[in-house]
Amino acid sequence: MAYEGPHPLPVKSGGSGNISITGVLTGNGTTPFTASPISQYNALVGNASNLITSVAPSATSGIPFISQGAATNPAFGTAVVAGGGTGNTTFTAYSVICAGTTATGAFQNVSGVGTAGQVLTSNGAGTLPTWQTTNDQSWTDNSGTFLATLDVNYFLTAASTVTLPASPAQGDHFRAIVDTTGSCVITGNTGQTIRYGSSTSSVAGTLTNSARGDAVWLIYRSTGSVWIMENGVGAWTPA
Repeated sequence: MAYEGPHPLPVKSGGSGNISITGVLTGNGTTPFTASPISQYNALVGNASNLITSVAPSATSGIPFISQGAATNPAFGTAVVAGGGTGNTTFTAYSVICAGTTATGAFQNVSGVGTAGQVLTSNGAGTLPTWQTTNDQSWTDNSGTFLATLDVNYFLTAASTVTLPASPAQGDHFRAIVDTTGSCVITGNTGQTIRYGSSTSSVAGTLTNSARGDAVWLIYRSTGSVWIMENGVGAWTPA
């Protein structure tokens, strides 16, 4: 049998041998080919019934193409944490970025950027840290008879009787500088003693200064319920 060469494909047309189709030809093997239309710059993805569809890009440059799961076409959008993204689109300039409220929650930023010298301080589990002024920087003027606040530093500007805070925790401190010629007395709270060098006051006893410019820094030790002098200036007398 002589070879007759390739046979042309039959064409159903109105007398022309050209097929004009806009888009991409798709088919499932049993039905005629179908044209899936496409648009310039769109991403092509597989659609239902073996068709092809296109997904328009985001108008914003740099937006990634994100999976929407196994049963939905992907889309341009924000990458979630589970996909290696942040789950967020904006952050305050220069702010500190923190994890979300869950293991896969959108990232969040600390409020503001603080002021020079502030430190980022934990507020415990479940709350973002905040910028705060350290106790070493925060000082307040006070005098007379008053109950001290934990971890607040004082300039004693007149004769004073200061009662140390009740229920302090290990490492809490009290610091004061005497800026008066009047006598200033530091008094232990219920069950507390004050140790100045090798001398210790009685329970709920006192520590009294002798001159202007005296200063004292006490650190609380839970064992023994004792305020211990870490540093001091001038002569202080425990009683």
